[in-house]
Amino acid sequence: MTEEKVEYTAGSGGEPKKHHYSTRLRRNFKDGDWLNLVEAAAILSANSGREIKSRYLAEMVRRDQLHPDQSNPRGWLYEYTELKDKQVLAHPGRRKLDQPTGNTLRQREYKARRRSVAE
Repeated sequence: MTEEKVEYTAGSGGEPKKHHYSTRLRRNFKDGDWLNLVEAAAILSANSGREIKSRYLAEMVRRDQLHPDQSNPRGWLYEYTELKDKQVLAHPGRRKLDQPTGNTLRQREYKARRRSVAE
């Protein structure tokens, strides 16, 4: 099982480097390490700042966001290199633009009119 202990040290580009600790290995994970489902979910939770359920990883595989090693008969293994910087956003989907297009503004006005008529 992995603790959600994340240490930050100064990185080469000014950004902090993350170190995720593994109680199973009794050391920080390194590139090339393979993680089980629970450890992978703990890494994503630590990176995202909120709990990520282990069953959500199967959804990420279906969406081609993760690429596990499926040769293990006991379960899929996830490579640490792929998970160490990955975050799961709180609100999936398209983001609102800072400068919305004309069509977006037209749709917003239409929806506002429809709401006011319905009330």
